[in-house]
Amino acid sequence: MSHVRKPGLRLRAVSLVAACLALAAGTTFAKSGASAPLDGAPDQAAADVLHVARNQLGDPYVWGANGPDAWDCSGLTRLWKTVGGADEMPRVSRDQQAWAVPIPQEQALRGDLVFFGHPVTHVGIVSGGGYMIDAGASKSAVVERRIWTAGVVRYGRVPRPGMPKVKPWTPPPLPSPLPSAPVADSPNAAAAAPRPVAKPVAKPVAKPVAKPVAKPVAKPVAKPVAKPVAKPVAKPVAKPVAKPVAKPVAKPRGATSPGDVLVPLKGLPKTQKAPSSKVALKAATNAKSVANRPVGPQGWNDVSLVQVAWKHAGGGALPSNRDALVAKGKRVALADARVGDLVVYGKPDRPHLGVYLGNGYMIDASNTLGRVVVRPVYAAPSVRLVRLG
Repeated sequence: MSHVRKPGLRLRAVSLVAACLALAAGTTFAKSGASAPLDGAPDQAAADVLHVARNQLGDPYVWGANGPDAWDCSGLTRLWKTVGGADEMPRVSRDQQAWAVPIPQEQALRGDLVFFGHPVTHVGIVSGGGYMIDAGASKSAVVERRIWTAGVVRYGRVPRPGMPKVKPWTPPPLPSPLPSAPVADSPNAAAAAPRPVAKPVAKPVAKPVAKPVAKPVAKPVAKPVAKPVAKPVAKPVAKPVAKPVAKPVAKPRGATSPGDVLVPLKGLPKTQKAPSSKVALKAATNAKSVANRPVGPQGWNDVSLVQVAWKHAGGGALPSNRDALVAKGKRVALADARVGDLVVYGKPDRPHLGVYLGNGYMIDASNTLGRVVVRPVYAAPSVRLVRLG
């Protein structure tokens, strides 16, 4: 019997090998002629998302990160947008839960989303067999682990062409924010209420009213009326009016503390110049994407904002030391400010970094305001511009 090689089988084998090589190399899986094996996934889109998600196992968890080297939970599930073709998928987990098609646990398939908490605080990708792939803050990495069962757990299917149909079902009611409220309105509680009220009312009214009324009325009325009326009226009116009005008006005008209104920095170009590079422009865009996120130990600081924005723009890793980071760039004149330049405040007791956005504005992780903000570049005793790259 002769062995004949079929061209169709050869092409399929080449495609699968190409897909596996791409995943093994640690690259982001891109749609091409090669498709990931289904491995129990309901369609090719779900298979592609799962293959790429597994390729990120071990990557660090970083709040607000969207890959390719670090992720947060909803940044990882958003592979459905970049790989699975779900172009309308929102960014954060609560919006993703509201956007997805609700499904019961028994209808969950590989590639579906699983949400935790009410309101939602975490999301993962169902990988099958009771497991999920998620970027977990508790694990500080992308992991594959069992789906939790404690608390409120809900499932959702990503809307897409050819999406597996959801059989009719009735979603269970969510927990009430006040589960004990119905107990107070029960018939038993209402019937028992009048009895304890009748006894305490009768006793305290009879005794305290008779004795205290007779004595305090005669003595205290005569003495305190004569003295306090004459003295306190004259003195307190004269002194407090003069002092508090004078001081608060004077302080805000000359104050220079970080909480006061800051003066915009002069010398920046009035006409916006082109960015110094494509990387600098993308870094500024990355920094703007986390505006209003919190600042602090569990959030951003001025150095991490610059590091992450620059790395995901393709500019490479920057030092975590502020002085070393600034030393990698070169100083530029204020009049030559470009989008993506670093705004460096060098006051010894409070050094700080920002990313210039053009037209006199920057974005920075403000310790004073407690969040990442877009605001005018403000004047300070020591401020300069540094250009990376």
